[in-house]
Parts: sequence; structure tokens; C-alpha cells
Amino acid sequence: MDPGPGGSGTAGVSRHLVVIDMQQVFADPASGWATPGFATIVPTVAALVQAHGPAVTFTRFVAPAAPTSAWHAHYEQWPFALQPPDSPLWDVVPELTPPGPTVDAPRFSKWARSADLLGPASAA
Repeated sequence: MDPGPGGSGTAGVSRHLVVIDMQQVFADPASGWATPGFATIVPTVAALVQAHGPAVTFTRFVAPAAPTSAWHAHYEQWPFALQPPDSPLWDVVPELTPPGPTVDAPRFSKWARSADLLGPASAA
């Protein structure tokens, strides 16, 4: 029996890949938020996305319209990031065209929204 992508052969188990913040802002070496080694993982992530077909959700970090609380100091240090969600800065890298839904959030609250999108089994 073929267990499928990342599967263990367990009958009735659904697999879903969540790809976290694979965005231009972290890929571009000229960005203040460039992530060392980003380019080296893109082919592996692309293979995983292809293997999971439509069972993939992407997340995107986006800047808030108006930073609040501790985020004020953060964006004072990184003002370049105060761009609207449709800015190319926040695009998923072109090698990873999202085949399914994308969840956007201005902080680390994407998890609750992803669980809503994926259903109750995803919270397990």
C-alpha cells in the first residue's frame, strides 16, 4: 500500500501540508529580514508542495495596518516592513505558487485560522 506523501499507511488519516511564511521578505538577501539558507530549502519545500497537491495551505506574515503594543518598537526598527498585504514584499516566492488556500496574519496568530480552515482534525 502506498502511504502517500508523509504518510505511514494508516487508513483514514488525512495529510495536509502547511507551508509557513516562504515569502520574498525572507528570501531576498537585500531585505532586512533575509533568512540565511532560505534558497537552499526552496527545492525541498517545492517537492513537498508538489507531492501534497491541493492538500497544502500557505501562511504569510503581513504587517498590520497600525502596529499596536510591543509591535510599535518592532516596526520602529524595521519600518521598511510597514507595507500593505498586497505588496510584493509579502508574496510567496515564485517557485512555490500556492495550489491551495493562503492564511495571512500580522503576527503568530495564523495557527487558529489554519485550524479553522483545515477542520477539527488539524488541531489534534
